[in-house]
Amino acid sequence: MTLIDNLNSFIWGLLVDWILFLGIYLTLGLDFISLRLVPSAFVMWWQAVRHPPEGEGECGPFLNSMAALGGMIGMGNVTGVTAALIAGGPGVLVWIWIGSLVGFATKFAETFLATTYRSHNANGEVVGGPMHYLSQGLPRSLRWLGRVFALFGALAMLGVGNGLQSEQIASLLHRDLAVPPLATGVLMAALTWWVIQGGLRRIGLWSAWLIPLSSLLYLVLCLVLVLPNVERLPGVLGDILGEGFKLKAIAGGTLGLTISKGIRLGVLSNEAGLGTSPIILSAGRPGDPFYQGCISMLLSLADVVVCTATALVVLCCGFPLDGSNPVTLLDQAFATGLGGASWLMIVAVVPFAFTTFTAFGYYGERCLEFLLGVRSRQPYRLIWIAVLALASVSRHADIWEVTEVLNSMVALPNIIGILLLSGLLVRQTREQFARIQATHSLNTTP
Repeated sequence: MTLIDNLNSFIWGLLVDWILFLGIYLTLGLDFISLRLVPSAFVMWWQAVRHPPEGEGECGPFLNSMAALGGMIGMGNVTGVTAALIAGGPGVLVWIWIGSLVGFATKFAETFLATTYRSHNANGEVVGGPMHYLSQGLPRSLRWLGRVFALFGALAMLGVGNGLQSEQIASLLHRDLAVPPLATGVLMAALTWWVIQGGLRRIGLWSAWLIPLSSLLYLVLCLVLVLPNVERLPGVLGDILGEGFKLKAIAGGTLGLTISKGIRLGVLSNEAGLGTSPIILSAGRPGDPFYQGCISMLLSLADVVVCTATALVVLCCGFPLDGSNPVTLLDQAFATGLGGASWLMIVAVVPFAFTTFTAFGYYGERCLEFLLGVRSRQPYRLIWIAVLALASVSRHADIWEVTEVLNSMVALPNIIGILLLSGLLVRQTREQFARIQATHSLNTTP
């Protein structure tokens, strides 16, 4: 895997700078609207859930947002965060926060554009995503970027939302409950097949049950683990901030690794710059670009909370990070803190993996459908569940490296497209924000 490792390091060495630049550029270009709107986004979402709006869309606001959140919160928030801490140290968390903060603007932008350029497929279903705004909004000479995004999107989803999640959850169940990895893969594949056959509405229904309950359980467990070690918390926070900006790290060149791991995990976790969650968000009701953009930021905030909770548990448990296996380290933290009851962690995180399987399956089939039409949907689903089952017995390192390379090839055309469409985005967002302020329907006080 030396070639893959080198290619991965080279591409992400460039992309980290561009992802940060895009987030900062959009944050400034939108006059920090993306940050000021976060509190109001919750009010908008709650009002839409209580009084579902009319209009075209595959499902209502609650199911739509839960389906998208199910794709964001996955094993990347659990074992992925742990792996990043092992590789880059406690300072990685700082760059997850920074990347997520400036990433709010990126999430808003890609979801706004995806909803603006959404259309209908041959079955009359509402479809959207970066492939649509890249192929419709860009100059004709660059519209091929939409097909590039769709091609690599269909491939990348098999890694980031399928193979990687399958291997990690199978490893966890095998370690703690002695469940054969292939048995885990086959069972998850069968359940995933049944859910994705029901389309976005069924994906949303399952996510609406699993994500709130499992997220609440996981956060409570993390709190239970951190509280007995609360005396370590000031030191842990000091390490996080110190390692994130350590002058020695700058001189030694290791700060670059910390930043890179933090930003890459942020992209893998909340998908800012990857453009995947807008594929679900743009297909729901209401079909209002401004609303859907605000909701995407709200969901990103929830994702950051779960990542932070995982990091605090790992850092407060006191186990050394050097040379550890992420699954083993996390398992030790939960088993020690809960007196051997690490199975509770499994109960909480298995739904994370499952909702990721269903959401990313939807992303992948929509990407392939853009290239080959609706007839490609069933073949892709068969490939999806086959990879899910087989990846449960594969090697984690191989899947991780290939996944990150494919992610970069998805992010690159999306970043180019957002930059080129940023003028339209900023103009329309400012106009709509001004109208909302004029009607006093939003409280925009920072």
